[in-house]
Amino acid sequence: MARTAHLLTASLVTSLLSLALVGDADAAPNVKGANNKRFRLHIDTSIFDFTHFNADGGSDDPDDDADDEFNTVGFGPGRPNRIDGSASESLLGVGLHPRPLLGIGFGYVFLGDRAVVGGRVALSIDGVGLGGNAGRGTLVSGELTPYFHWMFLPGRWIRPYVEGRFGFGGGTATSHGDLDNDGEDDDKSTDHLIYPTFGIGGGIHLFPVEYFSVDLGLDLDYVAPHTRQTSSVEGLDDTEWGKRGDAVVLAVRGGLSVWF
Repeated sequence: MARTAHLLTASLVTSLLSLALVGDADAAPNVKGANNKRFRLHIDTSIFDFTHFNADGGSDDPDDDADDEFNTVGFGPGRPNRIDGSASESLLGVGLHPRPLLGIGFGYVFLGDRAVVGGRVALSIDGVGLGGNAGRGTLVSGELTPYFHWMFLPGRWIRPYVEGRFGFGGGTATSHGDLDNDGEDDDKSTDHLIYPTFGIGGGIHLFPVEYFSVDLGLDLDYVAPHTRQTSSVEGLDDTEWGKRGDAVVLAVRGGLSVWF
């Protein structure tokens, strides 16, 4: 799996470099790549991602269980990305630690149409077992990520870029029902998630027209999920925050931007 990720990275980098070196003869006429535009509004999503999660934080202790490491692969736009490696860990049976991958962003362009400072938000809300008496609940997750974006080759319809970002996210998974098997359908349990995230990326903006671009990039992010649980059921509470582990996510990202 790691070899596949490395091959994917090498192929995409080679493609981006080839496009960046396209001569002026191949440039679209009268398009100068967001020339004199001051704002960027964009939507983007992961198209393909590879996640490596280490539940023991990367310890070198030989007694650590090898099963504490997980690799997951996802494909398709707009879906949430599970960052803890578990297949089904919350009371909802849908996994506690999703990270929303479809986001909307806004940025300010300066320094001769080269730099962009902005932020990106992402949100997902799911209902599970609604209308039933057992196992019903809700799953909410969100993320806020400020970024710094630097574009090369001003005045070109193909503009490579690099990006650095940091942010935070979180969510809750709340379950209602007879969780303690006492015959009463009045129990509630909530799993809480918070995490910092740091990332770098690079790619290209393709401008078919001056004010609009198709964006393609490769991102590498580090995510550190922390969790706790609160419940109306005695014995299910775990009110102290604890780190679940370390996740590294390599993703191919696609998006659309409007520059104005």
